[in-house]
Amino acid sequence: MKTLRFILITLLCCACYLPVAKAAKKAPHFSAPTLSGPELAFEAQAPALLIFWASWCGSCLAEIPKLKGLNDKWGHAIQFIGVNVNKHPKDGAKTAQVYAIPYPSVSDPALEIADQFNVQGTPTLIAVDRHGHIIYQTHRVDKKLADTLEALTF
Repeated sequence: MKTLRFILITLLCCACYLPVAKAAKKAPHFSAPTLSGPELAFEAQAPALLIFWASWCGSCLAEIPKLKGLNDKWGHAIQFIGVNVNKHPKDGAKTAQVYAIPYPSVSDPALEIADQFNVQGTPTLIAVDRHGHIIYQTHRVDKKLADTLEALTF
């Protein structure tokens, strides 16, 4: 009987240390000028992919063709928004034009938007669901990102 009691108490104590599922973090709203000029407001009311990038970031440039492919496939159902963190927006605008980036990019030279999303480096890709929750974050286009975007279209 003492052994059974000991086992039950041990199991109960261990259960207290099991990981608990975290609630998805809400995506902050923001408004900023696009690289082409007009203001863009992100309200997190529809599925979105936020792409934090810079023109001097080789990995960012390498991801552009893959991101264009994702935009071609799901851009009708998911809002793609680039967030360019160049200190000089003209550099980002030139890169967006040269690479024919099809989705709008806002300018974030002071890293205010990047800080709101706790971005630690570029590229950073953040998937947001229709309820405004951040559901996936990565530094490159991968299968899990593609699967996440596909799930957002249902």
